[in-house]
Amino acid sequence: MNINTTAPWNVGILIFDGVEVLDFAGPFEVFSRTRLVPGLDSRRPRSDDDDDVNEDTPLNVFTVAQSGADTEIVATGGLRIVPHHGFDSAPSIDLLVVPGGFGTRSLLNNQDVITWIAKTAASAQRVTSVCTGALLLAKAGLLSSKRATTHWGAYDTLTEVDGTIAVDRGARVVESKDGVITSAGVAAGIDMAFSVVESLFGREVADDTARYIDYPRTQHRNRNRIRAASDAIPEEPSDGNGTECKSSPSASRAIPQPVHASSRSFSLCHGELQE
Repeated sequence: MNINTTAPWNVGILIFDGVEVLDFAGPFEVFSRTRLVPGLDSRRPRSDDDDDVNEDTPLNVFTVAQSGADTEIVATGGLRIVPHHGFDSAPSIDLLVVPGGFGTRSLLNNQDVITWIAKTAASAQRVTSVCTGALLLAKAGLLSSKRATTHWGAYDTLTEVDGTIAVDRGARVVESKDGVITSAGVAAGIDMAFSVVESLFGREVADDTARYIDYPRTQHRNRNRIRAASDAIPEEPSDGNGTECKSSPSASRAIPQPVHASSRSFSLCHGELQE
């Protein structure tokens, strides 16, 4: 896939009643704070009337809801959000983010939402999901015969939606060769967002963004393993060096190196921090 990052990308994040807050807010924070020039100055508003968007901002991030721009969305915990756009008013989307939350269950039967996801994905450069947002991607036919992940509590539900999906249980982020990226529950969306930023703009930009928001990305990179699409899904998670997570602490300190393959997945070793 030829990726053009010379012009700012439009990042559209779907929101809906019952959306999990961190599912959409985590990626929103990462993408909206990404800058091509490091440091604080590139992230400061230029004036009181101006948001923090400038020529160093490679991603234009906005929320989209079926209900439209004037209708309040109620997320988990009662957080109320006003979306930027409705389906009809949203700009073209280069990077689609579909978050999860218990609200996804009713949307599985909402054909307008499923159709919008499928149509938007067809013209997007990248399609991503967080948590049970993978259920909506599956319903739209975007995960058929692919490896994918979701919240651990929805592994079986994902296979019920589409039995052709190879559910990578325990994986943190899984990317298919055609740019569909799924991530595990809630906070995993932050790791997914950083993996997208790094793939588009390089590790230095991703790490600088992580430093700005005080996110310990180095720790996550140390504890994540990377494997190619052709690899079988292991019964016991590996630490990235061909050993199981039950190996000695010294073995788990090694930082896995990126592989150049059609598909990658990043996962935790039993959820434990490997340091």
